[in-house]
Amino acid sequence: MGKAAITLMKYLEHGGTMVTYGGMSRQPITLPTGLLIFNDIKVVGYWMSRWHDKNGKSEEAQAMISELCDWSKKGKLKLPRHRMVPLMDYKSAIETTIGPYSTEKQILSMESL
Repeated sequence: MGKAAITLMKYLEHGGTMVTYGGMSRQPITLPTGLLIFNDIKVVGYWMSRWHDKNGKSEEAQAMISELCDWSKKGKLKLPRHRMVPLMDYKSAIETTIGPYSTEKQILSMESL
């Protein structure tokens, strides 16, 4: 949870909840105590794989997939910043991933195989 997340926490209403689902920075989480105590902010983690294992075939999951498909058809979903990397250049993708913080996803492509 970096500076951007902490800035967002400041705009949560009293009793709000901040959900984190990634740890790209690989740094310990540091939270402003005042937001937790005086604003009663809660911070929780979320792991999509675990949720899917428990709920993947539920009506809720099917409704979510349907809504995401609708958003995609209407152009409401945007791809994150990314770089397509030929599978043969996987070392470059790994170096970028484990290097200093990057805002670009590394996607291995098998098209050239």
